[in-house]
Amino acid sequence: MNRSILFALTLSGAFCLTGCPEEKGPLEQAGEAVDDAAEGAAEAVEDATDEPGPMEEAGEAIDDAAEDAKETVEDATDGE
Repeated sequence: MNRSILFALTLSGAFCLTGCPEEKGPLEQAGEAVDDAAEGAAEAVEDATDEPGPMEEAGEAIDDAAEDAKETVEDATDGE
C-alpha cells in the first residue's frame, strides 16, 4: 500500500512539472508589462530627483551662510 501511495505521489509530481506550458499566458504577460511600467516609472522619478532643485540649492546656501556667520562670531570672540 505504501508503494502505491509513493508511486501515485511521484506520478502526480511528474505530471505537475511537465503539465505547465513553457509559453506565458496572457495574464502573466500583462503582469510583466505592469511590472516593467512600474519599474520605468520608478527609474524616471529617481532620475528626476538626482539633481538638486532651486529650493535645495537655496537651503544649502543658507546653511553655508549660517556656518560662515558662526565661524565669524567665534573668531571675533576668541580674542577677548
